[in-house]
Amino acid sequence: MVSLKDIAAVVGVSIRTVNRALKKEAYVSEDVRKQVLEVAQRLGYRPHLAARSLKTGKNTEVGAIVGSLDELHMAKMLAFERALRAAGYSVHLVFGPHEDGDRRASKRILRSFVERRPVAAALFPQAHVPPGEAAAQFDSLEIPYVAINSTGGIDKICIDRQQGVYDSILYLASLGKRNIAYLGYTSDRHGDYVSGRMRLDGYERAMYQMNLPQRVLAVEPHLSETEAGCRAIWAFLAGRPRPDAVQVYSDVMAASFLAALHEHNIRVPEDVAVIGFDNRRIAQLCWPRLTTVSQANAEVGAAAADVLLAKMRGEPAPPEGWSRLLPPKLVVRETA
Repeated sequence: MVSLKDIAAVVGVSIRTVNRALKKEAYVSEDVRKQVLEVAQRLGYRPHLAARSLKTGKNTEVGAIVGSLDELHMAKMLAFERALRAAGYSVHLVFGPHEDGDRRASKRILRSFVERRPVAAALFPQAHVPPGEAAAQFDSLEIPYVAINSTGGIDKICIDRQQGVYDSILYLASLGKRNIAYLGYTSDRHGDYVSGRMRLDGYERAMYQMNLPQRVLAVEPHLSETEAGCRAIWAFLAGRPRPDAVQVYSDVMAASFLAALHEHNIRVPEDVAVIGFDNRRIAQLCWPRLTTVSQANAEVGAAAADVLLAKMRGEPAPPEGWSRLLPPKLVVRETA
């Protein structure tokens, strides 16, 4: 690993001068500063954040409690980590309990997390740590925090799933569809982030506004998304009149529903239009390629980092508060 001593030897100055040049402090000429920066870049110098923290007493570690390596959550974490790294911070990940409702494990993990005294904290989806309880501890220790896709009166960054489904239903109506069904869970499946209810609210709001009959193909909470999509074909076939469009809870559920439609020789989108939700990789691998509502995952991660950085700088909360609601967008492909 390249050190300050190595750079000093190449440039021909003291280690203290190199340190001042890298920190953009005074008492260093512009010519020397330029030489130091060029040599540091050529040698591949990287600052030792842990050593710097010990020397200066300034913590640079942001803690994040996560619960899933799902591709959507990974996109959030990637943008979150990159934004904080660019600002000179490191991110320490802690995984929450394996199961929701494991109170003992949740308390133990939260206790060990705050004992590290991170300079700021983030609570990611499916961490299985009660967001209100975590926020209370962070507040008591004056640790700036933000939650992602959470509920309750805490500082959070969320995706407006209700608006996403609402816009999707309006799009289907613009295609002349009138018997539009919603396929999915009718309540939240996880205690720490918004799930099925928010999407169903968007469907109901759009259908009510257009004075169209509502048809909910409800999915039992214990079923996986794949199994739910396959089983839904029977409720779809029994419909009178049969739906001419279906908004599905997720891309995974929509993919299995599409497969079931193919097995029964139902043409998509000629006989029925199908729209998923999430814009996962599988959406482009379906046949036909799946029209879907795309979540703003990278934007959520970047917004969470932005809120934490503002809090760490001591900025006052904006008039509307720290929480943000980001809009998804419809990605039109071949199923609708």
